[in-house]
This record gives sequence, structure tokens and C-alpha cells, in this order.
Amino acid sequence: MSRAAIVENTFLEKFDKETATKLISVSKKIIITVSPDEALRRFKEREGIKADIDEFQKRIENDLIIWEKSRNNFPNVIENITGKLDKTIEKIIKIIEN
Repeated sequence: MSRAAIVENTFLEKFDKETATKLISVSKKIIITVSPDEALRRFKEREGIKADIDEFQKRIENDLIIWEKSRNNFPNVIENITGKLDKTIEKIIKIIEN
């Protein structure tokens, strides 16, 4: 999430001004979210017995700090609801196509 929050700056640093401006104008920032509890559940399910819960908690806390500081930089926020992946994908496609 931290890179997405400053993607415009990255474009301006890595490309000439004209190219960076064009990239910024055609880019779509989409953040896909789940609640911290759901993220933890999915992480445990994915990692199983080897799951490093402390490391995961640190990552979630860091993401929440970045989110609080940068939420205005994300015009497209989609909640990824368990069991409704097709709806999440539909929302992403709609944003990209507009």
C-alpha cells in the first residue's frame, strides 16, 4: 500500500515530466480491502501451522498507519467480501473501464 500511496511521485522521479503526466492521467488506483480480522483469518488459512502471527500483526498495523495518512490518495476502495470474489472483480472492471 505504501508504494501505491505515492505512485505519482514515483512516476515523476522515474520518467520525464510528459511521460509521468500521461501515466498519472491514465492510471487507476484501486485498493482492495478486508477487515483486519478477516485478513488474519485468511492468512492463517493460507499459511497454516507455519504462520508468523506476530509478523502479520506488524504488517497490518503498518498498513493501517499508511491507510490513515493516505486514504485521500485512493479514490477507489473495494471491499473484498469472502465468497463474493465475482462481485469484487466486477467492481474492478467497472473502475478500469470508466
